[in-house]
Amino acid sequence: METTWKERLKEAVKKDGRSMAAISRACGRSPQYVTQIFSYDKEPTIGNLTKLCEALNVSPVYIVSGIDLPKELEPLIGKFADLPASDRALFLNLFERLLQNEDE
Repeated sequence: METTWKERLKEAVKKDGRSMAAISRACGRSPQYVTQIFSYDKEPTIGNLTKLCEALNVSPVYIVSGIDLPKELEPLIGKFADLPASDRALFLNLFERLLQNEDE
């Protein structure tokens, strides 16, 4: 069974060892912030989730998707997301062609 982003986040909080209040403060939020995410189904903004992941020293890509990318690829993901949709489609098409050529 695949885990959800909240389950992955909860595991990262548990591994961190600090209290939820301490982690909340470390990412610049109120002491109750992390507790609210888990107890009251609060949905963090992308910015707040990124700050929370930084405080936990965990990849936001991993928390959101469950995919553990090498650190050097993470900046590319942000740049890719900023591209217009048409450019993203061109890039994906090129990448698929490169992978097909590799398989031949």
